Amino acid sequence: MLLLAVSLIFIASIVFIAKHLFVSEYELMEREKLEGLMKNVESSLSLNLSYGFDQAVDEIGHALVAKNDILQLQLVKASTGEVKHFGEENTSPGRLIADGHFSHQIVLLDPATSDKVGTFTAVYSKDHYEYLIQRFYTWLSMAIALFLGVLALAISYLVKSLYPLRSLADNMEKFDPENPQEMKLDFSGNDEVVSISNAAENMLGSIVQYTSDMQLLNTELLHSRAHLDEAQHMAHVGSWEYLLNSGRFEMSKEMYRILHLNTRKIVTWESFRAFIIDEDREYADAVLEKSIINGSRFELHYRVMSASGDLVDIQTHGKVRKKGDNIRIAAVSMDVTEQNRTQKLIEKLAYFDALTGLPNRSLFKDRLQKAIEMAQRSHGKLAVLFLDLDHFKLINDTLGHDVGDDLLSYVSDLLSRQLRAVDTLARIGGDEFIVLLPEIKQQEDATNVADKLIKALQGQHAIGSHSLYITTSIGIASYPDHSDSVESIIKNADIAMYKAKESGRNSWLLYHSDMSSHVAELMTLEQDLRNAVETMDEFELYYQPKVNLATGEVCGAEALIRWNHPKEGLVYPDSFIPLAESTGMITVMGRWIIKSCAEQIVRWEEQSLVPLRIAINLSGRQFQDSALITTIKEMIEEYSLDPSLLEFEITESLSMSNIEGTLRTMHELKHLGVSIAIDDFGTGYSSLAYLKQFPIDIVKIDKSFVMDMVDNDDDKVIVQTIVSMSHTLNYKTVAEGVESEGHLQLLRDMDCDAIQGYHFSKPLPIDQFDRYLAAV
Repeated sequence: MLLLAVSLIFIASIVFIAKHLFVSEYELMEREKLEGLMKNVESSLSLNLSYGFDQAVDEIGHALVAKNDILQLQLVKASTGEVKHFGEENTSPGRLIADGHFSHQIVLLDPATSDKVGTFTAVYSKDHYEYLIQRFYTWLSMAIALFLGVLALAISYLVKSLYPLRSLADNMEKFDPENPQEMKLDFSGNDEVVSISNAAENMLGSIVQYTSDMQLLNTELLHSRAHLDEAQHMAHVGSWEYLLNSGRFEMSKEMYRILHLNTRKIVTWESFRAFIIDEDREYADAVLEKSIINGSRFELHYRVMSASGDLVDIQTHGKVRKKGDNIRIAAVSMDVTEQNRTQKLIEKLAYFDALTGLPNRSLFKDRLQKAIEMAQRSHGKLAVLFLDLDHFKLINDTLGHDVGDDLLSYVSDLLSRQLRAVDTLARIGGDEFIVLLPEIKQQEDATNVADKLIKALQGQHAIGSHSLYITTSIGIASYPDHSDSVESIIKNADIAMYKAKESGRNSWLLYHSDMSSHVAELMTLEQDLRNAVETMDEFELYYQPKVNLATGEVCGAEALIRWNHPKEGLVYPDSFIPLAESTGMITVMGRWIIKSCAEQIVRWEEQSLVPLRIAINLSGRQFQDSALITTIKEMIEEYSLDPSLLEFEITESLSMSNIEGTLRTMHELKHLGVSIAIDDFGTGYSSLAYLKQFPIDIVKIDKSFVMDMVDNDDDKVIVQTIVSMSHTLNYKTVAEGVESEGHLQLLRDMDCDAIQGYHFSKPLPIDQFDRYLAAV
């Protein structure tokens, strides 16, 4: 009985001690694991929170919740008091802690200033802990039961059990916790030894389970660290720290990536500085030295030559912290190469011509303004040369815009080589160039340069497979002789250039005040046009018939406006439409044209004639007019028109100038039921394959191809190609400029749908047009 009593007391003591040790030690381990997890992310959270990288902070929080047994995270920003939660919603940390879950809170400090930037609280699930405690009680209960059984049997078989127990003790003594092995006990016929062996094996299984749990925890910690590295990589932010006293230098994995270095590479402060290119290193050292002296923040923009040989733009923000004799530099760096490249591209697009790379009008005017201010201070002179290539449009129309673009690039390079480094050559649009000659002594310096430019362009020039003759007309205006402002000096040079063209081209002219009469003429014409637009009484519509090639019948007409000027007589559109376009009067004229065509269609119906479809040209200003669709709709409703009898023509270049706006307006026109035609096709930059996205009905082939196709095989192939591709896309085709039987026959062979041109009729006033219809 004494042995049993002592055994019971012993068992109770063992139970109490084992429970206390296991529970306290495992709880301590769980808390240490949570503290280690929080410690692992403390520096990253502090760094990202200090510099306001909220996205990186969120990614760290979500990563911790996703990868660990964390129920909830709470982040409180010291600066704003803002509270962020990650994990379980609708449950406060206090409630979770009250339920017995583990918690740990850390204070986040600015790495540079050690100022408090926030607090970070984590609540860790107690489920796994309770599971293991339950397992402990289970196995402990089993062990107690087995022990009692063994004890009972031991009383009976004490002598026989001594040898097996001694053998068991030897095996237990040889057990290695770092390399646990299953014990091999084979004592047949001894129940006590078998029971003890089973208990020992179960205990070993618990130890193996504990080891596995620790390995799993280590794996999760490694995963968390990898996720944090990935978050820094996604933010393109690297960090580094340099302790001046000890010479210790450390940097994050992202800094290794920015420098294209292997993470196994040991980087010292000196080797880190060596990455900075020579041109920027002295500047970087000066900024750091000043910051070290003042113990202040710093910002650096510098370039490094990475280990792979790439030039990388770096933006760094940091702070020097001084505590006694200890000096620490902590900084974050970003790779801003792409941002800088994008910024430079934006600046280039804003101030430089995309085709030639020359300064554009905006940059030229800025440089001219500065040159004028400098000339004013020094009482000096400057000159502006306005150049326009002669007959450039002919080259574009005959050889195509690709050749035209190549020519412009060639001329830009040729002219640049004739000028000084201080001079500015700019392309301000189309084939117009302008030159700024600062710091000249007399006007003859400008005329000498003009002679030099004209001479450089003379003769044949190889542009691709073509040999071209190039000439230019140049207008010259100077400061202070002709003007004292940017706008007026450019305008005066422009006027002189037009006078040079009128004088026979391939020459230059100096501006003089008499040339302003040209401007006066334009002003007079503009005033006359305004007066005419007020009543529209001086305008008249002419109609040019369109003929169906298959039937030979008139299938429509194009409406063309004419101006019966009271003094100048009949004025054609080329003389006043550009002026109307630039002044906005074209919108009033456009509404009048649409209304007149609607009235004419009704008039034909009243005369019991078959109404014809009338084609109306839309200018760029009209096409951009927000009231265009409303005006057309009102005319259709007012005159009860069949909308299919209205056809609106837009030029190819207009249709390609703003694809999004063009599509929107075209779809609105189609919704009204009218027809849409692309005019002058072949002279712009588009192709039928590209235009197929437009809801058009008709393609009008430009007369520049039609007129020469009888004698020019290239033009003939172009026309045939346009017709074939148009039919493939279900477009009708109309050929302009048909002036001979030869044109007619070729177009008939090509299956062109309709034609218009002087071979049938020139544009006619309505009374003559009606007689023409009656005659055919």
